Order: sequence, then C-alpha cells, then structure tokens
Amino acid sequence: MRGWHLEGLAVRPEHRMIGHTGFLLTTRRLADGVVAPVRRRRPSKGAYPVDGAWSPEDLGEAPISDKKVRRVRRDLEPAPDPE
Repeated sequence: MRGWHLEGLAVRPEHRMIGHTGFLLTTRRLADGVVAPVRRRRPSKGAYPVDGAWSPEDLGEAPISDKKVRRVRRDLEPAPDPE
C-alpha cells in the first residue's frame, strides 16, 4: 500500500527508490492457421571475430563502387586557377 506525495498542487502516489526493476509482458493468441513469427536471437559472444577485424560485408554494407571513388577523388582535387 502506498501513500500520497503532496507538493503544491501536484498529487502523486508516493515512491521510494529501492532498486527493484520489473518487466511487463503481454501476449496474445494467434488466429487458427496463422504461423507464429520466427524467434530471432542475438548471436553468441563467440560468433564475433576476436581480433576485431570486421569487413564491410560482415556489417551488411554495400561495397564502394569505382564510380563513387572517382567522384570523391574529383571533389577533393583543388579547383584550377581561373588565370
């Protein structure tokens, strides 16, 4: 049973920071014939490379195209002097 915390015009239930944490879980029943979604889990710690050598493919990044490299190099070159 909790009391009330009164501060000015604010009225709230009293609270104490004890350190307990809770989780609210909800479920629902699926209709007949509906397949439940596949449960996805995080990979275990051992699934990652130990030396930290990640490749772009490991992270799901697309490889950099030659066109992109040419465009970036062109943008980095100094502009010619209009003499």
